[in-house]
Amino acid sequence: MELRLDRFIMVREKRDIWPILLKFGVALPLFFAGFLYSRIRTRRVIPKLPPRDCGSEAHSEDGSGEAHSEGQRTELSDRSGGAHSEEDASTITRTSSEAGSTSNDTSGALFDVFLSFRGPDTRLTFTDTLYYALLEKGICVFIDKKGIDAGDEIGPEIYRAIDDSKVCIPIFSTGYASSRWCLRELEHMMKRRKTHKLEVVPIFYDVEPSVLKLETGAYRDALNQHKRERGNETVQGWEEALKEVTKIKGWNAKNTGHGELTRQIALEVLGKLDVSAVHLHDPLVGIDKSVDKVIDLLSVEYEDIRLVGICGIGGIGKTTLAKIVYKKLSARFQSCSFIHDIRQASESSSFGLLDVQRQLVRDILGDKRIEIPSIDEGKNMIKIRFRNKKVLIILDDVNEGSQLRALAAEGRWFGSGSRILVTTRDKSVLSVFENSLSYEVEELNSQESLELFSKCAFGSNFHFPPSDFLSLSKEAIARAGGFL
Repeated sequence: MELRLDRFIMVREKRDIWPILLKFGVALPLFFAGFLYSRIRTRRVIPKLPPRDCGSEAHSEDGSGEAHSEGQRTELSDRSGGAHSEEDASTITRTSSEAGSTSNDTSGALFDVFLSFRGPDTRLTFTDTLYYALLEKGICVFIDKKGIDAGDEIGPEIYRAIDDSKVCIPIFSTGYASSRWCLRELEHMMKRRKTHKLEVVPIFYDVEPSVLKLETGAYRDALNQHKRERGNETVQGWEEALKEVTKIKGWNAKNTGHGELTRQIALEVLGKLDVSAVHLHDPLVGIDKSVDKVIDLLSVEYEDIRLVGICGIGGIGKTTLAKIVYKKLSARFQSCSFIHDIRQASESSSFGLLDVQRQLVRDILGDKRIEIPSIDEGKNMIKIRFRNKKVLIILDDVNEGSQLRALAAEGRWFGSGSRILVTTRDKSVLSVFENSLSYEVEELNSQESLELFSKCAFGSNFHFPPSDFLSLSKEAIARAGGFL
C-alpha cells in the first residue's frame, strides 16, 4: 500500500501526532504500511492447537472418581480387587480443543467431567461405557481407578477434583445412597453448583428420579441407616443434596441401550463445555448474517448427506466463517474434523495430500496410530469406515478437484446426516461432489469496514475511530477496497 509521506508531515505539523499514536500502542510505519496491509487485506486465522491431555488418579470407597490419561492404557478395578484391562483410550482429535467453561470459576479447570458412581453397581457396565463415550469426544474425565475400603473417609483430592471440574455427572444406582462416599461427593457438588455455577448432569441408572425425594424406598432406608450411624446433622446435608437433584433435568437409563444413550450424553456434555477446534481471537464484524446463511444451507436437522462450499477471493473471510460454523455445530455430530490449509499442505511435499488424508482418517476414527500407505487405500478406508458415522468435516482452502476426490468425493462415503463444508477460491472444484451447494462470501460494507478497522487499530472497545484519525481511517479503508 503506497502512502504519501508529505501527508504525514502535514498532519504532524498540525498537531503532535506521535504521543497519540504511542498512546494506542501503534508505531506510525507499522500502523499504515504493515498493519493495515496484513489486517485489512486478509482476516488472519489462528493455527489449531494440539489436543489437550490430562490425567490423574484417586481412590474412593466404591468408585466415584478417577482420572484418565489420554492415549494410555487404563485399568478399572472393583472393590474386591478384580481388574479389567481396557483397550487404548485414544481420543478423537477435533482439530480444536478450545474448551469453554461454565463459569468464571471453572475457566481454569483441570478436568472437563467428574464421574460419581458406586463401583459395584456400575463400574464395569454403564459407567465404563460412558467413560469411553466421553473420551471419544475428546473430553477429559476424572474417574476413580482403584477404590478403597468402605470405612475410609473421603480424601481432599476428591474435593479438589470436583472443584477442578466443569461438569459433574452423578450416576444414581440402587446402592448409591448406601455409600457415604458417594453422598459426600454429591453434597459437595451441589454446594459448588450453587456458589460456583458448576454444571451437574444426573443420570438415573436403575432408579426413578422420584426415589431421590426420600419419601419411601431404598434411598430412604439407606439415609435412615446413616442417621443411626452418623447422626442427623451429618445426614441432613446429604438429604438436601439428593432432593435438590430432582429439580435438575437428567437422563433416565432404565430400559435403554447403553451405547446410544452414552453417545447422546457425551454430545450434551460437549455442548455444555463448548469444546471447539477453532480459535477466534480477531475482532469479528458483520459476519453473523453470513453464518446464518451457511447454517441454513447445511440444514443439519435433515438426514441427507450434504456438501456446501464457501466461495470467494483470498482474504475475504472464508476460513473465519467456516470456523464459526464449526464451533456452532460440531457438538451435533458423532465425529468431526477441521483440516486447515489444504492447498498449502498439498503443495508442500509429494506426500502432502496423503498427509491430509491421514489426518482426516485419524480425526474421525480417533486413532492416531492409523497408517495409510497410499491415497487410493485412504479412499477405500474412508468409504468403509466413515459410511456409518454422522460426521462434520471442514476442508479449508481446497483449490483442486483431486483434493476433494481424495477426501470427500461422494455422499455415500459418509453416514446419514453428515455434512462437508469446503472453503475455496475456485467454485468449480465443488462439481466433484454431486448436488453440492455454495455460498459466495460478501464484502463488508463501508460501515462494517470502518468498525473492523477501528477494533484492529485502536482496540476491541472501539467501534469508531477517534476523531483525530477519522479521515485517515476512511482513506485507508478506501485504499483497501473493502477487503476487511
